[in-house]
Amino acid sequence: MRRGRLAAAILALTAAALITLPARAQEDEDIRLKVTDVPIEGNEAFSDGRLHDLMINHPSGFWFLGRNWYEPDELEDDLEAIEMYHRLEGYMWARVVRHEVLPDTSERKVRIRIQLAEGPRTSVQEVDIMGNTAFSDSLLREEYITMEAGQPYRQALIRESQLALLNLYADHGYLEAVVDPTVRVDSARHLAMVDFLVTEGPQFIIDEIRIEGLQKTEPFVVRRELSFESGEIVNYSELAKSQRRLYQTTLFNSAFIRPVPAADGDPNHKDIVVDLREVRSIQLEVAAGYGTEDRVRGRTEVQHRNLFGTGRRVGLEAKASFIERSGQAYYVQPWTFGIPWESNLIASLEYREEPGFDIYRQTGKYIFSRKFTRHSSLALTYRLERADLRYVTVADFPSDLENNISSLNLAGIWDTRDDLFNATRGVYLQVSAEYAGGFLGGTTDFVRPIGGYKYYRTLRRGTVVATAGQVGWVDYFGSSDDVPLSERFFLGGANDLRGFGYRLVGPLDVAGTPVGGNFLISTNLAEIRQHVWSMFGVVGFVDVGAIWPRVADVRLRDLRIGAGPGLRANTPIGIVRLDWGVNVGPRDGEDPWQIYFSIGQAF
Repeated sequence: MRRGRLAAAILALTAAALITLPARAQEDEDIRLKVTDVPIEGNEAFSDGRLHDLMINHPSGFWFLGRNWYEPDELEDDLEAIEMYHRLEGYMWARVVRHEVLPDTSERKVRIRIQLAEGPRTSVQEVDIMGNTAFSDSLLREEYITMEAGQPYRQALIRESQLALLNLYADHGYLEAVVDPTVRVDSARHLAMVDFLVTEGPQFIIDEIRIEGLQKTEPFVVRRELSFESGEIVNYSELAKSQRRLYQTTLFNSAFIRPVPAADGDPNHKDIVVDLREVRSIQLEVAAGYGTEDRVRGRTEVQHRNLFGTGRRVGLEAKASFIERSGQAYYVQPWTFGIPWESNLIASLEYREEPGFDIYRQTGKYIFSRKFTRHSSLALTYRLERADLRYVTVADFPSDLENNISSLNLAGIWDTRDDLFNATRGVYLQVSAEYAGGFLGGTTDFVRPIGGYKYYRTLRRGTVVATAGQVGWVDYFGSSDDVPLSERFFLGGANDLRGFGYRLVGPLDVAGTPVGGNFLISTNLAEIRQHVWSMFGVVGFVDVGAIWPRVADVRLRDLRIGAGPGLRANTPIGIVRLDWGVNVGPRDGEDPWQIYFSIGQAF
């Protein structure tokens, strides 16, 4: 009865989210018309779909993408956008020769017919560069100008080439360089002559570097993040890079680096001003949340971000939920031995209730890491841990177990996501390999390589397609005769394979308690996230995965599938998530579906 009521509530919420519209829309629905079709005639260069993307009055998509209402006041702008797009792509005489609006008030819909005359496409006859002395014509043509004779004329390539030339000059000290493109068109032959007139100006040298705005931070903390020095030619890209690195220290609310006239009045020199605003050194953060598996949870963290003005960080963190209590202390040294490798020392205590056992962990970690570029990083972690398993109910295991783990883990990350918590585009790749025991000591020996990915892509009209996956293998060696329960793979639940109970995918003992496995395949095969209205959205997802005791046991027919719909609300505290996962092909004793409520996206 309880699950039935919950299912009814979920259905009601889903229906409400799908049909919720502003009150104004409901009142005006009888006079508003849905755009159902916009056929375009005469377009050979670009598809209807590409031209529709330029329009406010484009055709409505599938029902779950929402309706697109006819906006008569925007129609002229739509037609001008089509013409302008063609002209920018070289069809300089393109025009809309006729359009017709065909309303059907009885069906509350409208068709818009457009007839287009593209005309001939203009080609580039020649590209000339004038005024350049610092760089040769051949270098500029081959490396920086993206258009050449014989190509179709495109305005975007002119702008792209202009910016490339300006960046080149700015990176070599010519901060006042001007690149002025001009276009001459032979309308009879449909040819364009493009000239880039360069006014180089003086080349500037860095004179003095002035750091302003510091109150607590030592100047050396700032200087070590700068990738330029006095006496060098001003390089605009290095200024931007250094500004980005200062932000990444998390020591400053704002960081601006700009060249200014030299204090000594030398017209060929620039002083570089580093203008900073520091954050508060001591920060207290308190957070609370709720999840189906751990129910009410809370976290408190106090941190000193700038110990003695050196950029070092120290902090204490405590977490608690219905199934977990933990605390940790940490110390972070941003630069180690004068090189930009971060050292992180962590000491933690943890108690957690898992299906089949309770675990008490006492852990010490040393993490040695570096961020090489904006997207790539590498980390080497040493872990020394005592793991006590109590009240073990997994068959063929003693009621109490103790493992002492000494391991090294090497992990590489590539991350281009636009947002860590609600990504709409980008890729996240991670590969790691852990070696425990052997020459490192401890009571258990195992190796564990893992690879994973996440991918996000935004489609038109607020639709995001996301997918994620992980493959992992763990195996024992040496004097060990098995992989410890606490180091095995488990699967099932709100964040990996929805439609199944927490950790209930994979090997189970005779009582139905999860045993875990040594080989994992898990993928959030596809999740479509669609914004509906205001803060609300809906999703549809398909998850696939399985766990096997050994690699030799892997059979694709063992893969389990979960699928279903979900609701999202983008609130000030984060993404509130409600998913209904259906077990596709439930086996004996398995629930046909599961409900998950949490804060944050599934991945």
